[in-house]
Amino acid sequence: MILVNWPTPETLYKSALLLALIVLIFTSWHAPMSGDEYVHVKQAEKNISYILSLGAHREALDTPISRLKHYGQSFDTVTTFIAQTLDLRDIYRFRHVSNAIVAWLTILFASLIAGKISKSKVAACFTVILFLVSLRFMGHAMNNLKDIPFAFAFTCSIYFMLRFLEKLPKISWFYLALLTMGLAFGISIRIGGLLIFAYFLLFTGLYLYFQIISGKLGPGEATKLGLKIGLLSISVFALAYICAMLLWPWALEDPFKNPWISLDLMHHYPTTVRQVFEGKLIWSDRFPWYYLFKYMLVTLPLLLFSGLVAGMMLIWKSKDGNGILYFVFNLIAFGFPLFYASVSGANVYGGWRQMLFVFPPLAVVSGVGMWLLLEVVKGKKIWKSVFAIVFGILLYGPIRFFVANYPYQYIFFNQFAGGIKGAYVNYELDYYFTSFKKAYEYIDQESGDRPEIVAANFIIQEYYKGKPYRAKLIDYYDRSSVDWDYAVICKTFLEPHQARHGYWPPLNTVYVEEIDGKPILAVLKRGSKLDLEGKKDLDQGLYHAAIRKLESALADDKNNESVRLNLARAYQASGDYSGAQSVLDYFKKLYPTNEWANEIRGEIELKQGNVAKAIQFFEKNIDHNYKFLHSYINLAKAMISMDRKEDAISQLKTCLRINPFYTPAYKLYGKILIERGDVELGEKMLRFSIDGEGKYGGK
Repeated sequence: MILVNWPTPETLYKSALLLALIVLIFTSWHAPMSGDEYVHVKQAEKNISYILSLGAHREALDTPISRLKHYGQSFDTVTTFIAQTLDLRDIYRFRHVSNAIVAWLTILFASLIAGKISKSKVAACFTVILFLVSLRFMGHAMNNLKDIPFAFAFTCSIYFMLRFLEKLPKISWFYLALLTMGLAFGISIRIGGLLIFAYFLLFTGLYLYFQIISGKLGPGEATKLGLKIGLLSISVFALAYICAMLLWPWALEDPFKNPWISLDLMHHYPTTVRQVFEGKLIWSDRFPWYYLFKYMLVTLPLLLFSGLVAGMMLIWKSKDGNGILYFVFNLIAFGFPLFYASVSGANVYGGWRQMLFVFPPLAVVSGVGMWLLLEVVKGKKIWKSVFAIVFGILLYGPIRFFVANYPYQYIFFNQFAGGIKGAYVNYELDYYFTSFKKAYEYIDQESGDRPEIVAANFIIQEYYKGKPYRAKLIDYYDRSSVDWDYAVICKTFLEPHQARHGYWPPLNTVYVEEIDGKPILAVLKRGSKLDLEGKKDLDQGLYHAAIRKLESALADDKNNESVRLNLARAYQASGDYSGAQSVLDYFKKLYPTNEWANEIRGEIELKQGNVAKAIQFFEKNIDHNYKFLHSYINLAKAMISMDRKEDAISQLKTCLRINPFYTPAYKLYGKILIERGDVELGEKMLRFSIDGEGKYGGK
């Protein structure tokens, strides 16, 4: 008989941790930049300048668009300072590897929590494995220096809380100090780290209550201990708060006011983006309440859900009261932020990236669940074999995707979404624009051209450094109206109808970046510039010349939405409404919900006296895209023509609530007020529109 010496659970656990470290370092070494990285590095440089100048250099406080002054982003600042001090040439590689190490530490502490709950290295090992196959986490571990360190702060703090609590009634100053550091680190990244302190108070209260009902502490003793910890917690909070401010310029300006302004901003974050969810383009402040839950359901590995279900069902059979309590703590740490964000209408987007910190406690719960399930089947040979087979099958999908689609692990979708094939037209894929690296490599190395202008639907300035071409930000659906030689177009933010029906990528695509056979990015090469010349003629009022050139451009690519819209505008401006309608009819299959196509249709109907029909087009636009401001103006004009001035004013007020600086709304509002005799207020509206002219535009 041959005796097989199976590795011990301790060996398996250490091997899994080592594998995780190797994978993280390797994948981060060649990782692309994320869409946020360039601006975060620039903000870190401004933070460093502010700190070293003792507040004299104040560029860090001037962030009206990015609003990055409201983020402590301490990890970004520290890694940038180290890179500057060491004069590292490749700052982004250093950032990525540093982030990978912090991700590994997150995995380490999560596995320690699982081990603490189960008193088993097997549960800890399962937790590590779950991290490795949870590709959203592994993808962000390469280049997300905001959410991964924040997740680490939460995870290590929870571990320090558990170690502090298990030492009670003796006060462990060591773990209290470590908890203070974890809290400070969390707040220093973003103010939402205050939740760590709330968890500390909640978990301590629950722990003491459990000690009372289990007879381990008397009510009086527990109350006395609780008061003592409560007093200590004031010092913990104060010290952590002070430390968190040290690398945060905005907080240093007014430590007692500014962080709380930032907290309010984070809850009601004003920046909204329009992304694909469930097959539709939706503004992020209009996502359904279940957005986060649905996104986690379709992007996490099925293996993790199996462990979660097992854990929820089997943990109550445990005879370790503290283990059950710690399990519940992790359920709260995972579930509460998701529930609160969902019911409070928090503005979240990009899947659950902003909630990445809830994933480690979820992995802990699932890892413990896998261990509990294994304990149930232990000694039952057949069921143990079934467990191993199912475990291997569920591992296959994420591992295959990991290997086949590096460095796009974070775009993983599971079988509930139908994989990438099912998610392709139903969800955003490369929302972090990581595929841009390959696009610029193609233009630099393989195109064989020397372009002057390389446009993109999202600009990452780092890719233009030292290059012979200039950057230009373009709207894909207005791409023919501006000058460029190549255009890098990520599928992000594009209408899913076009990908669903084969209208994207467009005809002039010369390079695509794919995952599982689906294009997530296209590089376009411009041939003739007749489309641009036609647009210039249109702007100059040379409508017939514009029509000739745009007709010729459209003959080269009948699916070019931008050429088609400009041609319709040229026909409309020349008075040839039937010509415009003929051009626009093709949008019914090309892009049925295109706002400008429907807007032009509505304007033509309004011009021809078909007011009711015009209103239908404008209302259709607003229903589809409530931020398409131009439709509010036309809808108000249509209502005025029907002597519905109060309804028109209502539309204009709605428009101004969305964008208080939209000058066309003030102009029309002022005109209505003056006509009905409210001259003073009407002139005020007109003055505002004149003062604001040119500052803000927008659709």
